[in-house]
Amino acid sequence: MFRLFEYIIHHNKGQDQWVERIGKAIRGGQQIMLDNGFDKIVVEDFCDLAIATLERCLSGQVDEAGLLTLFQEEEQSNYLVMFLRFITSACLQANKELYSCYLEEGHSMEYFRRTEVEPLDIDADNVDFFQLLDTNYGSIQLL
Repeated sequence: MFRLFEYIIHHNKGQDQWVERIGKAIRGGQQIMLDNGFDKIVVEDFCDLAIATLERCLSGQVDEAGLLTLFQEEEQSNYLVMFLRFITSACLQANKELYSCYLEEGHSMEYFRRTEVEPLDIDADNVDFFQLLDTNYGSIQLL
């Protein structure tokens, strides 16, 4: 998430297709979650923070140092990470036929999402990365 917002800060001059694409994906995140079984009360705060951070980056209210400070605040950082995890989970649910073949035998997509995608302190799996690549967030670099 940090890199997405950092990209917006540095490339928000003029018409950058990635800035528009990232903004559209973040703004549409809550609806994707609601369409795939999440309760509004569960995801609303995560979505609100992601959209507010996006708007601050787009308007120039936050620079890279301010963004770093935001991500150093544990609660806000965790909310932004959870936003991305919930988006990934919702997209996996929406495309479960495509990704079910990657799951361990006997595990449902629902089980995988609840135990491997949504918890904050679980490392992301290959299935998570495949789904993120299929979203509007662009490319992913693993370090």
